[in-house]
Amino acid sequence: MNLNKYFYCCIIFTVIYRVKDLTLNDHNKTKEQLILELEKLRQSVNELKTSKPNLTKEFLQEREIKLFKSALEESTDAIGMATSEGKHFYQNQAFGLMFDDVGAEPTSVYIDKSVGEEVFQTIKAGDRWIGELQMRGANNEIRDIFLRAYSTKDENGKITNLVGVHTDITKRKYIEKVLRKKEEKYRILFELSPNGILLEDRDGNIIDANSAFSESLGYKREEIIGKNVQMLAHPEVFNEVGDNIEKLLSGELLRHEEKSVKKDGTICYLNLTEQKITLPDGKDGIICITEDITERKQIGEALKESEAELRQIQKLDGIGQLAAGIAHDFNNILTAMLGNTELALESSNMDEKVRNYLEQVVSSGRNAGELISNILTFSRKQVIRPEVIDVNNTILNLTKTLHRVISEDIKIELNLHKNIFPIKADPTQIEQILINLVINAKDAIKNSKQLKRIKAITIETTDIFPEKEDISQYIGTTTGKNVLISVTDSGIGMNKEIINRIFEPYFTTKEAGKGTGLGLSIVYGIVKQNSGSISVSSEPGEGTTIKVFWPAFLGKTKFNEEVEEERITGGTETIFFTEDDDSVRKISEKLLRLYGYKVLTASNGIKALDRVRSENIKIDMLITDVVMPEMGGIELSEKMKVIYPEMKVIYCSGYPDDNIVSVNGILNKEINFIPKPYSGKELAKKIREIFDEK
Repeated sequence: MNLNKYFYCCIIFTVIYRVKDLTLNDHNKTKEQLILELEKLRQSVNELKTSKPNLTKEFLQEREIKLFKSALEESTDAIGMATSEGKHFYQNQAFGLMFDDVGAEPTSVYIDKSVGEEVFQTIKAGDRWIGELQMRGANNEIRDIFLRAYSTKDENGKITNLVGVHTDITKRKYIEKVLRKKEEKYRILFELSPNGILLEDRDGNIIDANSAFSESLGYKREEIIGKNVQMLAHPEVFNEVGDNIEKLLSGELLRHEEKSVKKDGTICYLNLTEQKITLPDGKDGIICITEDITERKQIGEALKESEAELRQIQKLDGIGQLAAGIAHDFNNILTAMLGNTELALESSNMDEKVRNYLEQVVSSGRNAGELISNILTFSRKQVIRPEVIDVNNTILNLTKTLHRVISEDIKIELNLHKNIFPIKADPTQIEQILINLVINAKDAIKNSKQLKRIKAITIETTDIFPEKEDISQYIGTTTGKNVLISVTDSGIGMNKEIINRIFEPYFTTKEAGKGTGLGLSIVYGIVKQNSGSISVSSEPGEGTTIKVFWPAFLGKTKFNEEVEEERITGGTETIFFTEDDDSVRKISEKLLRLYGYKVLTASNGIKALDRVRSENIKIDMLITDVVMPEMGGIELSEKMKVIYPEMKVIYCSGYPDDNIVSVNGILNKEINFIPKPYSGKELAKKIREIFDEK
């Protein structure tokens, strides 16, 4: 500092201390005197400033330089300066700590020297360079640096110095790397999660969604980002969505089920777990984890339906058990009634009018027997007895019953081709097939909205000879001669999805309580049981045709021949008749004696064995009821066969209990069986057939 500067500073400090002295020591002076002296000092300073202006400017500039230098040294950023030629000449304390002494060549600290050259070329050209790079720090450590480099210029615009401000971001970069790895980890979990994950803002707008969520609803991810979650909700739950958002933002955790709509309009059900979160921008948001429970819900509903159907089946089974029990007792009554009537008709001196009355009793009894047979078919207790039948006759005989199961406004049309092949089948099964098909046809017509169409069901029969190349459309059809039974309706029709499932057990398109879904599955089971096949053709609104293909019977038959009334002969063999019903046992004994047979009777198996052992009589045939108290017919026949190995056996029953005498409902060919009610002639004919067979 030169003399003028020193002199100027002395004056300033003199003024300052003088003011201090005036305020501290001259407190005895008057106010006016103090003001006067301060004014004199102010004038002296102004005169000095006027007479020596350069001294004041230089003093202030030097103070600014000291202040800036102090600021540079205290900065935590590393600041270095170089000449316009790039020679390093200044570094602050932070620079030294960060890089040590770089010497005159500042580019030596750059890991990538080409980047260093780029920085200096940029700022030498008068431009700024701002960016992140790596530099070699103290102790040879590699540091991540955020650099702001620029040049200073004089009043003429000439570059005077090059300046670099270095911020150490190594820790920040490390934290970012860690966070990035965590983010990648969570992003992988986010994307690979089998559950849907949805991020929303506080208004319910979708910020992000994983693939599981978008794909479960049939969308691409970009199609739902930015949209409101209400677009995915079913209209029924729109209001609930808004209410739930309010609850979530208030801090509630929600777990609930929500009805949603897929992109294709399909309804689905999602199980949601939702919670409020803080989004990266610090604002409130919502995370939602979803699970598609549509299939589970459908299974649950199907189980409920199945339970309802099971209860219905149990009811039907209970009714069937009751019906079978009634049928058993009623068949015993009919057997006794028909037997006694038959005996009465054997009287030679009977009045003709009385004879006519008795014949009407026999006819009514046979009709009652057919009714009981239908009840047994309903309860599935009827033994299947295949026989050679004419399908056309079976259909004609069933026509009255078919009219009862449909409404009066539906017409049944028959198109029965003459002279078709016979088939071997149980007539009750053919009737069951036709009744089920006609009932389904009736329901299809009732559900049709095409009111102008004729309400008609057409039943057709014909012979058919499917060749190998023609059978692919039929389920299980074998080549050869078949009899076709088809039922066509003018009803609502079906699509392919329904056709593919039409024969599944419990599958039904009817309303709850309107059907069990078993009718067509029973039809299918009967057809397959008899080596037949079945096909369905239908179009929505165009009605349905169901075709049943039954193997033709090619043996000899007497359908179309005039058959003389067969003469029933008797015999002299000894027959043991076992029956727990007294009336049936007594009338059967009388009828058998009428035909010349020797007859022994008992009310159950134990009594029968006791009598056989005590009387030591040779028995040629055992006729026994299947179900009896203490010992039934099966056990009795086994024990008597030990005594009489050559003995013939005929089982009779109002119904066979639990398929005792049948396999899969079909009568075992090795078993001789006669159902109740039977007449004396029918029993005598059966006995003679068995005795006379070779």
